[in-house]
Amino acid sequence: MHNDPLLPPLAPTAASLPTIHRSLKSTVRRVRIEHLATELLRQSEALRLPVPIVQVYTNPPPGLWYAGSNMLPPPPTNGTFYERMDTARSIAQLVDASQWEPSRRMIGRHPLSPGEIEIFAIALLMPAILLARMNNRQRTPAIIATIFQVPEMEAAVRLSELGYFAPG
Repeated sequence: MHNDPLLPPLAPTAASLPTIHRSLKSTVRRVRIEHLATELLRQSEALRLPVPIVQVYTNPPPGLWYAGSNMLPPPPTNGTFYERMDTARSIAQLVDASQWEPSRRMIGRHPLSPGEIEIFAIALLMPAILLARMNNRQRTPAIIATIFQVPEMEAAVRLSELGYFAPG
């Protein structure tokens, strides 16, 4: 017979959770990141096509960051589609570093991973709510890339993630 006292159960870690729980946890976090991107666009009055990403950068919602801050790099231009992606990534990093209340409420205090920064940036430039308004003929990578002013590869990935396009 074993007479050792029972040890209190350990709190589960991400690695100790069964695969389905890890997957569910990352799915929930991804949905929250998507909602946060949409909330940022809504508060910036930028939920329109193409998303005015430079406007979001230079005129953030109150309490997010200060556009005149010395911490910020110079305002980006509305140049190439790749520059728009870089601007969206910069915004994602600034939101992650901020104490903005919607961010803390939706994603907590855990920093965004590089992959989550990318998810946030893509959700900023191609919000699911705006993609849902497109008709099926418009939901091709080439057309979405043109309408949303993003690289075609990013459009293909986003459409695939949302179930609108199966890469062939």
